[in-house]
Order: sequence, then structure tokens, then C-alpha cells
Amino acid sequence: MPQRIARTATAAKAVGERSFRSLIGALVALMMVAVCLIAQAAIAPAALADDAQPGGGQNAQNAQNSTNRFNVVFATDGSGSLKSTDKDNLRYPAISRFVALLAQNGNKVGGDVFGENVPLKQNLAELNSVQSKQDFITKIKSVQGQDWTNIGAGLQTAVDMLDQQKDPNLPSVIVLLSDGNTDMPNDDAKQQSLATKAQAIENARKNGYKIYTVSLNANGKADSNELKQIASATGGEFREVTKASDLQDVYSLYYSLLFNANTDGSGDIVIPDSGTAEGTFDVAKVGVEEANILVSGNVTDYSFTDPSGKQMSRDTLAGTTFVGDSFTSVKITQPAAGQWKYSISGVPGDHVRIDIVRNTNVAAALKAGSKKNEIVTGDSVDFTAALDEAGKGVTAAKYDGFTGTLNITDAKGGKAETEKMTAGDKGFTAKHKFAKKGSYTVQAVISGEGYDLKTTTLQYEVGNSAPKPGATIEKTVKLWPFMNNSTKIDLKPGATDREDKTLTYKVKSTAFLPSDYELKGSDLTMKNYSLSEGSFTIQATDSEGASCTFNVHIKTVNIGLLTLIGIGAAIVIALLVIGIGTWLALNKRFMGDCYMREYNSSNFEYREEVKRTKGRGRLPFLVFNINTNGFNPGKCYFQASGKDYVTVVIKGGPAYVSGQLQKEPIRVDGYGSEVTITSDPEGTKGVTVRFTSLKHSGGGYQ
Repeated sequence: MPQRIARTATAAKAVGERSFRSLIGALVALMMVAVCLIAQAAIAPAALADDAQPGGGQNAQNAQNSTNRFNVVFATDGSGSLKSTDKDNLRYPAISRFVALLAQNGNKVGGDVFGENVPLKQNLAELNSVQSKQDFITKIKSVQGQDWTNIGAGLQTAVDMLDQQKDPNLPSVIVLLSDGNTDMPNDDAKQQSLATKAQAIENARKNGYKIYTVSLNANGKADSNELKQIASATGGEFREVTKASDLQDVYSLYYSLLFNANTDGSGDIVIPDSGTAEGTFDVAKVGVEEANILVSGNVTDYSFTDPSGKQMSRDTLAGTTFVGDSFTSVKITQPAAGQWKYSISGVPGDHVRIDIVRNTNVAAALKAGSKKNEIVTGDSVDFTAALDEAGKGVTAAKYDGFTGTLNITDAKGGKAETEKMTAGDKGFTAKHKFAKKGSYTVQAVISGEGYDLKTTTLQYEVGNSAPKPGATIEKTVKLWPFMNNSTKIDLKPGATDREDKTLTYKVKSTAFLPSDYELKGSDLTMKNYSLSEGSFTIQATDSEGASCTFNVHIKTVNIGLLTLIGIGAAIVIALLVIGIGTWLALNKRFMGDCYMREYNSSNFEYREEVKRTKGRGRLPFLVFNINTNGFNPGKCYFQASGKDYVTVVIKGGPAYVSGQLQKEPIRVDGYGSEVTITSDPEGTKGVTVRFTSLKHSGGGYQ
């Protein structure tokens, strides 16, 4: 019976140990899962493949016949709130007017309408007929309002369309209209929309897409900073209106800014008693490829007479006439230069308005006789400024009435020097001598026939070299709850200069708000994060005013409250596992009996050996109740191993075996052999210990 009881006890112990090991395994697995989740939340983003500098992705030289042509995407808010902020749907005539004015050929146009998602996406296409333009507007108007405002999705869709469908030879713009701010049904959806918006802005900056934004703040509830930030980040324009009737003026302004359209209006016209109102408008001898006559109000008939006296009737122009909800746009292609006449018929006393919008295809170009931009003090450079019409040089006769000026600006002082250029058969020429060391920009202006056409600028470094940009500076910031998450970024690695060790820095452009950051010297400090991801274009300038730009890309990782709780849970689990492991290590079973006796070489009397037995863990010297000769009996102990040996741990002083200092616990095997441990290197005093395991004493393990 006792044997059966012993076996039962042994079996129970084994089951208990297996259960304990299973518990430990489960805890370790749980901890690993928690750690993996935390690691996934904190993964650093991949770096941008290219620098995120506005304009960096555009082809600076347009293809022939592409002057004043664009890829245009209209991203239009379709949320239900527009039923009150724009109850008369005046946004549609504003967009229609913009589309109607576009040149018949060469532009690619697309659009999307967004609410909680993006219910309408119109791929980019060349709207080369009145019907295609009207179909485009009809589709935009067909979308029913949704309850929420997902600006991020609408903007990202527009950017994706340009990425995939644009004409690479044309610059690209997005015209974004909303009557509010990002507003989604729950916080998760809102944060996702904001993250999508941040990524869309970065993609637009990277590829040089300018975004023109319109805030219809009719109810006064919209925070226009959101749309202002989008425009500022991409080099676009922002306008806020408080009533929908002003939308047409904003879209007309954007059209003029983008397409260099030459516009004049007649103001309000009252149809006289004769039933016909007449007036005139001029067409320049160079650069006008289309004349658009916008007629607002009720008219019964109209006609136009060119400078030679040839009349064009309403029926003659039907194929290029766009009829909108509140206006009629008549397009005359390749109009003859000179003074035109118009005749508008209607009901006497009615009010109408006539606006003339001239689509131009003229630009000014500046060329230098030398391709070098680093020259020495005293060098002279020949410059030629010329007119291009539809990508081709104009004839000498068309320069009559035009003048040319050359503007040279010292970058260091900002002082401009102006020189009159000499007219010639192929444009205007001038020779300029750079007499002083410094950094200079050169630009020409050709004026006449109602134009003031500015060329692109040329850069010259005189007796100096400009700083050289380095790689994009990447920074990932982990945003912890309830903590100050400001971070400082050193800008010095962004640029180097051959002559100057110290450069000055300024923010050229950024996706972030001014309140998000502070720049002092070469340190850019992020204080807030209005976007989850964004970039800076930094201008580094040397002592002579020469400069370069480089980019700083910032990505945030939001360590949310749930993640913080997960980290805490993982720490608790880790401590628990460590604690249990320590407890197990310190509480292993004694598989035999421990013996100790006093040892003193000055006294050869045999001291009686004392035996002590314990189940598991530690067995302190104190329980042997003997003189330990220099060892602290309360701190020194036998440590069980669960096997046929023990270790003796000496604390509070040195321990020697055979004269050798013991730095680790002393192993005592279970064969019963004595081990003498002394407190002095001479081996004169201490204790003698031994351990007899059940296995070697014939009792076997229990």
C-alpha cells in the first residue's frame, strides 16, 4: 500500500509539472502574439522613391502645339450638405463655363465626385467637341448626394487618374471643390480618410500636380485651413466663397490663371428699344487661337463680324456653341486679327452680359549664347528673347508693337537691374556683363498687344558655385498618447557647398501647416502633425545667395491607446513569464540528502557531520547549526537542481576550493564525495559538504 501511495504521489507531481509547463507555453505564445502586433503597428514606412519636390515630375518643355494645354481633373464634393449650401446647384454652371472655354483640342479632362466614397469617376479624355463637353457635365450632375465628406478619397482618386492617364507632355492640375471638411461616420473612417489625403498630397507634390481648391463656406461651419493647406502644399491656389453665386468668379479666375486667357467684359447691357445691342472687341495679331464669347441672359439671336466685314451667324457657329444652364458660349477658332463686332438681339429692357475670353497659344522664351551657368567675374553673356506661337517662332512682322526688357536680379541683395533689349527679325537681344561676384537670375519680358509675357528664369553663378543637394532626409516619428511628440531634424546633411561650411535654410514649400513646425538655424522642429505624412522642400543658401533645394520627408506612426495597452499587457506577460521561470529555477527538487561539517586545519579533530533534507528550492547553511568559519550562514545555501547534484552558493565573501577562487556556484555531485570550501586562499578554515543522491544511494528517484 505505501508503494502504491508513493507511485500515486509521483504521478500527481508529474501531471502537475506537465500542466505547469503547458501554462508557461501558453503564456509565452500569448506574449509573442502581442509583440508581433506591436511590431506591426510600429513598422517604419518605406522611403519615397524620388524627391518630393513640387514640379519635380513635370516635363519642363511642352510638346509642339501644347502651349497653354493641361491635364485637368475636377474633384467635386457630392455630399448631402450641398443641398443647403448650394441649393440652386450653381457649382455646375461654374464647372460648365470652365469646360466650355477649354480649347477644342489638346487638353485632357477627367473628374470624380466624392461623398462617403467616390460614386463617379470619369477617366481623362480629350474633350474635342461640344457634345463631349456636355456629356462630361451631365455625368457630374447625375450623382446623388451622399451623407459624408471623404476629401481623402476624392483627392487620391484624382491623383491616381493623373498618374495613370495623363499626357506626360502636359502639366497637370486638380480643381477641388468642397463645402466643408473631412467628415466621416466614425473616427476610424475619418483617420483613414485623413491618411489617404496626406498620401495624395505627397504624391501630388512628388509629381508636380498643382491643386486649386475652392471652399464653399456658405454656412460658416467649414474650417477652410484644410483646403488652404492642400493648395499651399502643391503650389496651387485657394479661394473661399460664402455664397454659391460666387463660384463662377472663382472658376473663371482659375481658368485665366492656368491658361493665360485674355479676358474682358462688357458689364451689364440693357437691350435697347430696337431689340439689338451692338459692341466691339479686339483680337491681337499674335497668339489668339480662339475667341470665346460668353453670353449670359436671355437672347433671341446673335452674330459676329470679323475685321474684313465677313459675318458669322448663330447657325454658322452652332457646331462650336456650348449651351449651359445660365449662359451660352460661342467659340470662334483662329479668329482674324483686328476689331470684331457683335450684335445681340433680345427683348427690349432685358439685361444681358457679354464676356470675351481669348484662348492664347503664345509664350516667350529666353535663350543664352553660352550653356554654362558657372562663369567668372567680368564675363558677358548674349541673350535672345523670342515669341513662340503654338510652339513655333513667329514671323518678323508680328514683332511690330512689341518691346523686350531683360531683368537681372542679384540673389544676395534682391536688387534688380533692367536693360532694354534690341528688336530684331527673330526677337529681342541683349548682352550683359556680370561685373561682380554673386548669384544672379535672368528673365526677359516681352510686352505689347495686351500681353506681358515673362520667360522662364536662367541662373548664373559668378565666381561661385551653388550648394549641391543630398538625398532626401527621412524621419519617422512615433506618436505616443499623452506625451510631447515634438522632434528635431538636423538639416545640414541635406546640402553641401564647395566654398561655405555654413548654409542658411528656409522652407520653400511644405505640406504641413505653419503652426506644425519651427525652423531655427539648421534645426527643423516638428511641434504638431496636421498630416500623418508630409514633406518639406528646403532651400539651402550660401553666403553669395546661391541656393539649391532638398527634401525632408516625415512619416508618423500613431501609437494609439489600444497599442499602448497592448504594450503594457506584453510587459506584464513578460514579467510574469520571467517571474515564473525564476520561481521554477529556484524551487527545483532536491533529489537526495545534503551533509555539512565544520572544517578547521588548525584543529585536526573530526567534527560530526550534520544531515539535512528538504523537498525543493534552497537549503541555507543556517539550518545545519554548525560553525561555518567565516561564511555567513544566513546568506549561503544549497540550491536544488532537480537532478543528481546540487550547487552551493556562497554570498557575502570569497570562497575557495583547493586554493582556487570560485566565481560561480560550486557544483557538488551526488556520489557522496566531500568538497571542502574555505573562506581563505590558504585553505585553513571553512566547511566540508557532500550530497548523496537517491539514485546513487540505491533509492532511485521518487
